[in-house]
Amino acid sequence: KNNFLVSSKRTGPQVVTIYSLLPDCPLPLKSKSKCGHFRSFVTDAKHPFLLPPGELAYFRRKNKILVSRDFGSRGSLKDLIHRSAPTDPHTEKYRSPGVALKEAEIATLGRQILEGMQYLKTCGLRCTHVHTGNVMMIESDWCAISEYEQSMLAYRPQLLPLLQGKQEPEVWAFGHVLFEMATGGQAATASNVFIPPCPLSIEEVLRAIFYQATPNPRPMTLERLLALPIFSNVPIRREHQKLLWPGQDKARKMKKRLAHCVGKNPDGGLSKCMPLPAVAADTSTGTAAATASPT
Repeated sequence: KNNFLVSSKRTGPQVVTIYSLLPDCPLPLKSKSKCGHFRSFVTDAKHPFLLPPGELAYFRRKNKILVSRDFGSRGSLKDLIHRSAPTDPHTEKYRSPGVALKEAEIATLGRQILEGMQYLKTCGLRCTHVHTGNVMMIESDWCAISEYEQSMLAYRPQLLPLLQGKQEPEVWAFGHVLFEMATGGQAATASNVFIPPCPLSIEEVLRAIFYQATPNPRPMTLERLLALPIFSNVPIRREHQKLLWPGQDKARKMKKRLAHCVGKNPDGGLSKCMPLPAVAADTSTGTAAATASPT
């Protein structure tokens, strides 16, 4: 995967991501119909807390996918934590420790991330690729998940070693995002995570995620996290409220598109359609707009 920051008079600054399709990619994109379903799923995921691409193209001869999104001058959530600019050199801007966000910021951004992840899950896609580097800051109190198409392309989540074997891997991915917002740094281990001093309400959520029994007859889920007061009490802008949840028809249509991409029954279970891959690491840790070097 390579990221480039480009600009033109027509589109303005754009972040262009080029994916090389992996041998175990579950999407048979050489079929025009399946390629169309993939493009429709990714670009039609309309939600206030998702950042869909403006353009998506598949180059059959080179077996590559090009995805472009508007460049955000505020950068990523990781940039916010590290007080860096999105165009700072990737090799330098995250060297210094980050700064923990305030409790109100964590609650607001945490709810928005959860809402975006839950929307994708409702549409049939587990968002296990989420990390602070691909959560983009739209405004100071508004973020959106980017690069969610990676979950469809067999690219290994950055946090895969910490997610494998978990009953609800997307919950653990969110837990690591929450940890980084609350402490300014990344958790080093998957379980028995040492939780430094942080607001009690945040600490309770982290403990509920990282210290739950395994196996757990009632594991923590995105839905249960959203119901916690720290997140459920966060107000949602009026203009965002009507876009939060897809209607049943919309969700069914999105599930069918995803299922058609991989040749599965749309009611066959989203975890069976999109399991956690075991190869092809995505090692990017910063904003997708950082540099033109491999990530």
